[in-house]
Amino acid sequence: MSLHDDFVDAATKAGKEFVEVAKGKHVALVTHFDTDGLSSAALLELAFDRENISYVTMHAQSLDEIFLDSVFKTDSDVYVFADIGATVLEKISEFANDKLVFVLDHHEPSTNDNLHLVHINPLVSGVTEKNSISGSGVCYFFAMGMNKDNRTLAHLAVIGAIGDSQEDNGFQDLNNRILQHAVIQKTVVLSKQIKLYGINSRPLLKVLEYSSDVDIPGVTNDPKGVKDFLDDLGIMWEWNGRLKKWFNLRPFEQAAITEKILELKGAQEDDSKLLVYAYSLPNAPRREMIDIRECATIINASGRLEQYRVGVNTLKGDRDAAQIASMNLRVYKSAIRDALQIVDDKRAQGTLIENDKLVLIDFENKIPSSIVGIVASILARNKIYREGVVVCTLGETSTDEIKVSLRVSLSAKDFKLQEVLSDAVSKVGGTSGGHDNAAGAVINKDKKEEFIESIKASF
Repeated sequence: MSLHDDFVDAATKAGKEFVEVAKGKHVALVTHFDTDGLSSAALLELAFDRENISYVTMHAQSLDEIFLDSVFKTDSDVYVFADIGATVLEKISEFANDKLVFVLDHHEPSTNDNLHLVHINPLVSGVTEKNSISGSGVCYFFAMGMNKDNRTLAHLAVIGAIGDSQEDNGFQDLNNRILQHAVIQKTVVLSKQIKLYGINSRPLLKVLEYSSDVDIPGVTNDPKGVKDFLDDLGIMWEWNGRLKKWFNLRPFEQAAITEKILELKGAQEDDSKLLVYAYSLPNAPRREMIDIRECATIINASGRLEQYRVGVNTLKGDRDAAQIASMNLRVYKSAIRDALQIVDDKRAQGTLIENDKLVLIDFENKIPSSIVGIVASILARNKIYREGVVVCTLGETSTDEIKVSLRVSLSAKDFKLQEVLSDAVSKVGGTSGGHDNAAGAVINKDKKEEFIESIKASF
């Protein structure tokens, strides 16, 4: 068997073991708070419901001692950590005592010791490819071990993987297996379309105006150019006083726009980079959630605003929750705009720590700590920074701690941000985790200045 098969075998065996010991018992489920974590929660809750297993669900940004203490005070019979836990296995083991614990994760483990935990992780099975599987993907194979009928939940793992930025015009082996299950179950529809974001949620005029991923000559960032573009094609962008969206267009109009964009791009770019895979949810609770990329963004917003139940219930198909989730996205985007304005203000005031290797922004208590990672990602993708510049963002949590996020700009490779951050955190105390190109940590507030000096010295 391949290493991928070894992992699937380990995950399904763990699922079988779990369902045998959990029936008639109470389960405490703990997941991360982002799209992948909330997808993990929705997937496992539906799998537990299928087996009539009772449970309580909790969500966390990180697993500190106070939170772990509260988890194990639920006095449950079985504990499941999903998309979280691998980076603090020793701590979980300390609190668990002799309780049965399953850790379903894809992050770098803090130890390879057994610790009497059931730890299912592709890295433990030797699967080391970046983006091979998400946390919700691990949960999917675990759920398949519980009951083969859980193949109907594959779409939730696809949402989680896309939310975790694991799709790059296609998926790698394990994620691709899950996608194929979802396609066969008809819970995901796979197609090819021009690389435009917001097709189901934004007016057509805005989709084309903000088409920075494609950068259409004479159209992108040019409102008048957008209207001229559509007028030349004979496509009406308004109907009865309402702005049209992509789905309002007839198929031949969509095709005409696609062909014209490819023509305008000419030899500048390979068509394969402009025509990308699109993943659709035919049973989405709202139209703007049909495109999985947009759905993942909406779910992430609820997680970042700490409205976890809204995100999970939306993923489970609750239309009322989905309406709230869509509204949460607007609030979330406003918070992001405020954060980016703070960056601009700090740069203008000369208070931004910025050099040719590192950009560090301390937001203090001015933005929700749950969005510092997203802001770091946005800044890292911004073309004002050259490839390889590391972006570090800090924000104060409601418990008087500091949330830290590290990202590397553009498509830089061969970075080990998780190792860099782990080293810095080891000097001041706290918890850290993540991947080579994205890492996060939580430290004590009184250690902030010492931490900043340590990070600066690392670059």
